[in-house]
Amino acid sequence: MGIGEWRKRMGGRGEAAAAQFLQAHGYTVLAQNWRAVTPAAWAGLVFSSIGALVVAYLIWYRGVQRLGPSRTAFYSNVTPVVAMLTAWIALGETPTPWQVVGAGGIFGGLYLTRT
Repeated sequence: MGIGEWRKRMGGRGEAAAAQFLQAHGYTVLAQNWRAVTPAAWAGLVFSSIGALVVAYLIWYRGVQRLGPSRTAFYSNVTPVVAMLTAWIALGETPTPWQVVGAGGIFGGLYLTRT
């Protein structure tokens, strides 16, 4: 599907949203001192963009292809648990009791849907 077809389907909403954003916040973009942004910040932006938007979707679509949409969606429920564990290991954030209860609820729901 070409860009023209996407524009027809979206009804120009993407352009309207971009125009509204620039109208409301364009001055901050222009006022930003881009030379002051550190290489680490640029690297973080690139990593987030490529990791979250490209690699994650490639993995997702591969899962849909191999497992089917229902089973792939089933495993997407584990995302909050993975985020909690990653924050615990990488950032030293201690999970709260409610987060542990939530993780148990997720795994309990997954168990119930698999049996």
